[in-house]
Amino acid sequence: MRAWLTLALVLNLVVLALNALRRDVLASALLIGTFTVVMAVVGALEPVTALHEPFLVLNVLASWFVFPRRLRWAPRIATALTALVLFWMVWFVRTHPRPAQLPGFDVDGIALGNLLIVLIGTVFYCTRALTEVDVVNEELRKERARSEALLQREVAHQVAERSRDLGRALTSAEPGSVALAPSSRFAERYKVIRPLGAGAMGAVYEVERVTDGQRYALKLMTTTLSREHAARFAREAEIGARVHHPHVVPIVDLGVAHDGAPYLVMELAAGGTLDGARDRFGDPAWALPLLADIADGLTALHAAAVVHRDLKPANVLLDARGRAKVADFGIARFASEGPVDAQAATLAAAGSPQALTGTGAWVGTPLYMPPESARGAQDVGAPGDVFTFGIVAHELLTGTSPYPTPPVLLASASQPLPAVSAITDARVPREVATLIVACLEEQPAARPLMADVAKTLRQRA
Repeated sequence: MRAWLTLALVLNLVVLALNALRRDVLASALLIGTFTVVMAVVGALEPVTALHEPFLVLNVLASWFVFPRRLRWAPRIATALTALVLFWMVWFVRTHPRPAQLPGFDVDGIALGNLLIVLIGTVFYCTRALTEVDVVNEELRKERARSEALLQREVAHQVAERSRDLGRALTSAEPGSVALAPSSRFAERYKVIRPLGAGAMGAVYEVERVTDGQRYALKLMTTTLSREHAARFAREAEIGARVHHPHVVPIVDLGVAHDGAPYLVMELAAGGTLDGARDRFGDPAWALPLLADIADGLTALHAAAVVHRDLKPANVLLDARGRAKVADFGIARFASEGPVDAQAATLAAAGSPQALTGTGAWVGTPLYMPPESARGAQDVGAPGDVFTFGIVAHELLTGTSPYPTPPVLLASASQPLPAVSAITDARVPREVATLIVACLEEQPAARPLMADVAKTLRQRA
């Protein structure tokens, strides 16, 4: 009994080892050969009874899990051979006198050992079959994801290429002024669901793509665009189409409607803007994950050599799950481009902090602009986004701005920035509080990289 169980265990381990080495045929041959020999021995030592016949049935079942899918003919052969062995065993026992039991052999022990081999082998192969199904499903999922990613990149490339020519065409377009009615069709591809908002230059609608029912936000221009605004519109489309990141709002479509109105189609932010949630500013538990999202989005933009230059709560959108996404790339620029004049002379006409809330002729929103913008924006790069992020982070964590007067206004008057008070709220991790203050350094070179900011926030959020 003990010797047979030891042999059964050794044979089973050999089968497992061969399968681990992907030697399917050898493992299968060993397993089926073992079954056949054991059945022959049992049949010779003891008449075939109802106790032994199920072993052969299990043998057949196991063979269907032994061979890979490409060798589906093998289990059929194994089934046929097993049937022949079964008939042979019955014939042999009935036509030959029952021999004396061999010394040291226990027929019941042999039967038990064979049963262990069959059951363990069957469980193993069933598990392997299920695992292979999971592997195939995972490969299909990855292939689908790769196909979707390739499709998205191709669409993004086409959108980006079209955006380059769109800016030149927009200045000569004469957009219509008719509002879109709910349930109406737009550009034949979208069904209008409801208006989301309107401004002096256009309106935003929630739309549904007819082909798949996906909801998006449609930004439709309804006034004739100046050259500057046309360039911003095209730039927003190009950057939004080129940068792919979970925390950057993507542009999925753009064009000019039949009535001459230019439009953008972008991801729908069901949670509104961060600016619309100001009643929650000052709640670190709510703010920290959002800041990590914003930092991740800015890091992706900087990795693509894009400087946002207009980060503010109104340009951060929240999705249905409350995650933050950086949006509005109208005045963003690629780092490889030359400096853009910020027309700092208009600072004198700003008059008050309230007058600084509009973009006007400035490159950015003055309340959130870094101090180097006052020098004509030639030095406004990724560190400028870091400074602006520091202002937004301070507002979200404490509910107040770190500066009573916009830094760019102080810089234009050649005044140094006041020291930023440390964030003393115990709910804000000390590393984060120190990091936000570092983001607000007056000298761009002294500020941390956006990637380092994102890493720290993600660890502490």
